[in-house]
Amino acid sequence: MFLRNFTFFIIALSLSSCFKEDKHPPVIVLQGGNNYNTKIGKAYIDPGFKATDNKDGDISNRVYITGHVDSSKAGIYYLRYNVSDASGNLANEEMRTVYVTHFNESLSAIYEAEAVCNLFYANSSNAFVVIETIPNNEKSINIEAINNLSRGEYLIGHINSNLGNHIIIPPQAINDTTYSGYGTVNPTGSEIKFFITMEALNYTDKCETLLHRPIR
Repeated sequence: MFLRNFTFFIIALSLSSCFKEDKHPPVIVLQGGNNYNTKIGKAYIDPGFKATDNKDGDISNRVYITGHVDSSKAGIYYLRYNVSDASGNLANEEMRTVYVTHFNESLSAIYEAEAVCNLFYANSSNAFVVIETIPNNEKSINIEAINNLSRGEYLIGHINSNLGNHIIIPPQAINDTTYSGYGTVNPTGSEIKFFITMEALNYTDKCETLLHRPIR
């Protein structure tokens, strides 16, 4: 009798271990990293991803993506990746940030911006900055307030490495306002300072702006 009960106990224990609840979520890895740069007009092709689960193995074919990239418009786009396993465990969401720009960039990043102007109140916001290398040891710098990115309207300047990374912003019209100015960028590109004159039909203003790229 004891032996039979003991046998039933062993069988029950084995079955309980077989049907132990799976609480481990799957893991998603984004191939190509969480940031991706592409040029405007070039079709976006996702670099890929892989999802694995401790029980189900490779479940990459179950990954669903939300968000979209409109490569016809300059801007910042966000793609979110998620998946769940057969037990219903949801993975930690992964996100890829896609930068669509007019340029073949050597640097693109979000900067914290602080501006102090003569006529308007000081303000803080974010700016999207693209720096690319061009001939004659120069670079172009392209700056846009983040909320206007979809229009693809960039404040464009040139950086002359031979003159201590001095920035020249030639006169250019954006939304009925003409911008011009000058500035500097530090050697790592983490800090940009420039002085801008804005001329519109009914006012002229001068602003000092500091852009700082946060350390991630």
